[in-house]
Amino acid sequence: MIKRFALFALLALTASSASAFEEYCQWVDYDLDTGVYGPKQYWGDTNNAYAGVIVPSGPEYVFRFNGKFPNSRYMSIESAVYLDSGSAEGLFGSAGRLQDVDDAIDRTIVPDAGSTNPFLDGASYPGSNDYYTVDAVPDGVDWESPNQITIPADYSTDYPDDYGLRKVVLISFRAISPNMDVQITPADLPTIQAIRVSDQSVVDCDPNFGPLGFASIPAFWDLVVETLNQNAVPDGDIDLAAFFDVSGPAEFIDNLRVIRGLLEAQYTTFEKWWPFRFNLVNIPFEGSAGVKGYLYGLTQMTPGNVAVIRFKAPSFLNTYSGEVETFTSRTDVRFWSMCVTDFIRGQALACMPDHMTQPDRNGYVTVVYGPDNGKVQDMATSLGYAFMADDRAPEQWEDKALSFIYRQLLPSPWFERFKLNRRSYVPKARVCSESYFLRGWCRIY
Repeated sequence: MIKRFALFALLALTASSASAFEEYCQWVDYDLDTGVYGPKQYWGDTNNAYAGVIVPSGPEYVFRFNGKFPNSRYMSIESAVYLDSGSAEGLFGSAGRLQDVDDAIDRTIVPDAGSTNPFLDGASYPGSNDYYTVDAVPDGVDWESPNQITIPADYSTDYPDDYGLRKVVLISFRAISPNMDVQITPADLPTIQAIRVSDQSVVDCDPNFGPLGFASIPAFWDLVVETLNQNAVPDGDIDLAAFFDVSGPAEFIDNLRVIRGLLEAQYTTFEKWWPFRFNLVNIPFEGSAGVKGYLYGLTQMTPGNVAVIRFKAPSFLNTYSGEVETFTSRTDVRFWSMCVTDFIRGQALACMPDHMTQPDRNGYVTVVYGPDNGKVQDMATSLGYAFMADDRAPEQWEDKALSFIYRQLLPSPWFERFKLNRRSYVPKARVCSESYFLRGWCRIY
């Protein structure tokens, strides 16, 4: 499952390091850094800043997020729930799963009184007086506030045969493609408050909840402790510590189950050059709510290979140029990127954002991923292609699947209806030897 590693890493941080959670209502930065190159700690875009906080399910508390709209291309606050049967098989097998619950996307957020939302047409961009409040409200709780995302109100879901699933809620903050000379920092993350539903009082997260928070709720506390302490052996003598070391067997990475059919149909190996296809995958977890569907291309590369990808580029809001003074939605998409990931490890290695590409006279973009030796980049540059360096060490190449992921964020209604993921907007790709590429023989028409 794509988000699972991030969730368990988050749990590990909270339990193994007192400094990571001196008090409960704090974000864990699991990758705020942005740029072309990763790796990101789980599947994602290297141009995306991520942070997360875990909260328990239950009807007693609302969690309030107060922040300032970041100087970025996009932002959202999203809730997801991890369901677990409490056993080793549940933690690592099909019984345990993470599901998206709800989201607050920048353009839908009502700003605080006296503030403006910089992501609305005609608004000054980036804004200066642009604050917001988002409440994470248990499902079914009567709560008045302009911006709400739902979290589960019950502690568990009972299934027949005693397959009760306990819930841990993950709240994620996401900011995509910060603008020129901007990096998202912890100061950009909203503050977090816990509010008691019964009397709407703000509850001090420390010490009332303890360093892990809500220790008085056994279902939540026990899940964290059991998760971190047990030695699970679902597919061999691999304990939890080995799971965190993602160099272990691929069986632990749910990605292989999620896209197994696609992998079997499209996975390619080659001697000199082979095409590989991009296919639409709609995933009900991981992902910005602004992405209608991810286009995945799966292949395998060995040292000296070059991947070439070509597609018609949608228009985008080029905030990175510094020339955007007022926000507009009159582009095909808000943002797009082409990323390459280590499929087994679930890590984004490099991503080419829209603003670093130059379409040709027909509106097509070509992205090259190849050896970091100067020659391939020089050739790509001479042809007008965007280049990402493959700087993996030789031992990281063997039998490793790479996934190329194309994101198109918040498509306009017109683009979504007539062009999104259709015809020339679907990437075509192939992998060639370096010598083929340098001779000009590795092109896509």
